[in-house]
Amino acid sequence: LHRDWGRAGVNRAVIDKRAASDTLWSLLRNTLMPKPVETMFLYAPQGVGLFSEKLADEIRAKGNRIVLGQSITKIETSGNRITAVNTAQERIECDGFVWTGPITNINAMLGLDYSLKFLSTIFYNLEINAPSKFPFQWTYFGGDEVFSRLSTPTAFSPTMAPAGKHGLCVEVTCLEGDDRWQHPEKLTQKVIEDLVKSETIDRADQVMNVHIERVPYTYPIYTLDYLKTLNANLAALKKFDNLLLAGRSGRFWYNNMDHSIGQGLTMADKILRGEHLGLVEDADREFWNDESNDEPN
Repeated sequence: LHRDWGRAGVNRAVIDKRAASDTLWSLLRNTLMPKPVETMFLYAPQGVGLFSEKLADEIRAKGNRIVLGQSITKIETSGNRITAVNTAQERIECDGFVWTGPITNINAMLGLDYSLKFLSTIFYNLEINAPSKFPFQWTYFGGDEVFSRLSTPTAFSPTMAPAGKHGLCVEVTCLEGDDRWQHPEKLTQKVIEDLVKSETIDRADQVMNVHIERVPYTYPIYTLDYLKTLNANLAALKKFDNLLLAGRSGRFWYNNMDHSIGQGLTMADKILRGEHLGLVEDADREFWNDESNDEPN
């Protein structure tokens, strides 16, 4: 893997930059001589989904339409512009086109072929019949556990579970279509065993229910030549001057949700001020655009 994977991984894991650990020295210093850091999360009592629900309400209130449950089957182009998108149910003409889906999918629909790949994730959402033992919002695992990360919503807000109970969101990475993806239930028992082994829960019988959710395209894979390939891919897509790529999947950007929200707000501001869609990508906050990165393009 390219060094940017590690660099981005450390960068995105640090919420408060006063506790940054992006070098071996800063990591050692913060481990041996930690400074108290107070970080406040603004989290909706009904869950983070409220953010999207409120946004959708405002979009509809302004007379716009949100189309759900339809996959794009074709993108129509004319010269250097995207003119329409098609689903199995309808054709929608467009003046501008903002793409937040996987860059690999738009490549396929526009006849482009670049060797960019994503990992996918299986989420095991567990209902636990006990108070949380988890003292923080999330943690990464690097041992022989079957999962790579877990988080607990009640650490963001106690309203995320009934009193005396809590939930765990356990993440297992895979490739879409492999055996894990096809048969995630095979790993359920191993997930529970590793939760007990890691002392995240006390006993297996504390697990009341397990809800499995498969989500594709969760992690861009930064192979050694990814940057050269990505830059070539972005240059090819620049042909379309009314196309804007955004977000983690659209920009092949290993980031956090708050980074995507920040990018979206910045991009929206530029669009509202009339900036040409093909130029708005200056709003990106990708770590490889940092002045400290000396990686050649």
